[in-house]
Amino acid sequence: MALLKPQLSILAEVIERKDHGLRMLSLGYPDLLVDIDVVSELFGPEITSQLTFRDDSDEILGWHGFSDKISKVIDSDHFFSLIGVTCEYVDIVKSRGIERVVDLNDPLPEDLIEQFDFVLDPGTIEHCCNIGQALKNIAMALKQDGYVCHFTPLSMFNHGFYNINPTLFVDFYGQNDFKLEFMA
Repeated sequence: MALLKPQLSILAEVIERKDHGLRMLSLGYPDLLVDIDVVSELFGPEITSQLTFRDDSDEILGWHGFSDKISKVIDSDHFFSLIGVTCEYVDIVKSRGIERVVDLNDPLPEDLIEQFDFVLDPGTIEHCCNIGQALKNIAMALKQDGYVCHFTPLSMFNHGFYNINPTLFVDFYGQNDFKLEFMA
């Protein structure tokens, strides 16, 4: 699960639209696979000057096949705090040690319902067998006027259970009274 410039651009725009700090639910811990120049462009040099980097950058870059693209991985949790985003991470395992274990194949725990301004799917729902329940959980986690950003594969064979056709999102969210604002 990773974030690239398109997802960070959407997050930057959502932050700009909100007049308060953003509470975000991330489906898994998202590795920021961008150069610091991208962060500077989207969030400003004052944020860039405060970034911290992961000690396990080489390992993370290897997992994602990014070893030849960037030299180190920005610490996502610290970055989110710098830009005024309070993030809760859920995953089926504690891969980074800060995730809350939640199985998105099952109904969302009550204390996560209608709690978030932004739900980030950095490449998770394609790994959920019960993708319908996972989508329902995402919708239920959002506060009124909340946003969701999916970063799912269209054609990645041997990756997860599904390759997602974008019409899934248009139909699911459209039929549940959501408004499509960004498509990247």
